Amino acid sequence: MLSRGMLVVAVGCLAAAGCASATVQARAQHAASLLSVSSSPAGSIASAVTPTVPPYAALPSKGEPPGDVPSEVATQPPQTSVVAVQLLDPTHAVVLVKDCSASGSCAFRAETSSDGGETWHRGAALPLTAVSDGDDPVSGIAMVDATTLDAYGIALWRSSDVGANWHLIAGAPAISLVAASAGSVWVGTACPNLVNCASSLDVESSTGLAPLRAQPLGNVRELVRVGGRSYAVTLVSDASSTLALSADGGNTWQQRSLPEQACGFSLGRPLAVSPGGTMYMVCSLGVGAGNEPKRLYRSDDDGRSWHDLGALETYGYADSIEAPMPTLLWRYGARAPIYVSNDAGRTWHAQLSDAVGDAAGPSVQAFAAAGARALVFAYGITPRPDGGWSLAEYRTADAGASWQTLPFVP
Repeated sequence: MLSRGMLVVAVGCLAAAGCASATVQARAQHAASLLSVSSSPAGSIASAVTPTVPPYAALPSKGEPPGDVPSEVATQPPQTSVVAVQLLDPTHAVVLVKDCSASGSCAFRAETSSDGGETWHRGAALPLTAVSDGDDPVSGIAMVDATTLDAYGIALWRSSDVGANWHLIAGAPAISLVAASAGSVWVGTACPNLVNCASSLDVESSTGLAPLRAQPLGNVRELVRVGGRSYAVTLVSDASSTLALSADGGNTWQQRSLPEQACGFSLGRPLAVSPGGTMYMVCSLGVGAGNEPKRLYRSDDDGRSWHDLGALETYGYADSIEAPMPTLLWRYGARAPIYVSNDAGRTWHAQLSDAVGDAAGPSVQAFAAAGARALVFAYGITPRPDGGWSLAEYRTADAGASWQTLPFVP
């Protein structure tokens, strides 16, 4: 989740901890082979060099088409999917788009909107080479301001012209998250146990990346920044997670306990902080066969104490949560519809049940919210005549009271 004005990027190794050195080297070489090296204009944020890239493992694809679709075929219809979306505010938005041709080669690009997602402006492809349908070297997109974008995954790229041109940021390892607030950008490294990484959080500037002055304990799993405060869910072991808070721009961190030990191990992004500072945490108790028992907790005192708001629905993996307004909450995830609460999490109502989730077929590919605006992207219910899948965009400007359905035409 990204707060306005400040951007944070997490950097690291996307492979599982403890992988053999030969596997690590092979993945690093594979990641490096996907990066295009081209000259950058004078004064640009990146130099024309390939950064040192930590081990890379393909991220799971999001929102696979419903039905029995062969995973590997000689030729297949061209297919476009949405990897991620962000609303900087109710007006400005960006989506990360993956385009795959019939031959199986793929490209990534950004599309931006200045009217809340009603229309989109197409950007240029990121400088990658030899990307196949099984590769997801770009996993996220962040809108720093109305014209500046950061794309991240096996590396970090920046655009200062809403995606018309991209520059590789030199020296950046693999990035797992980006968060912006109050004019600064932090990035989180994707390093299990900080293997191959000197830090868990780096600060992005015009000259590249530098470690944040003080680091929270453990590997950052999720980072939320609201105003001048930062909240990091960190993994300190394979079975333990904790919460770290900073109120001074990352100079110092205070440790807090999560309401349950398993709170940091959800499938999605389980932490949200409202504009007023109220924290919400979805704690998963494990997943299997479409089921995920989970509970919702709230803290009004920066995590010093937690209030149990009760059990949530069991079916579906809606364990990602956002809190764009003081009492407005959203949840989403695979095999589930969108859920909205207008009373700070006391009651929840399913949205778009006929469009996303197991009852409809397609899973949510990407979700974003700002103010009363929300955007949802998913495959359509029925395939195209050529056998591929169309993309649908669902948007609301009134916190889910009504929805508009738009075809997303790349």
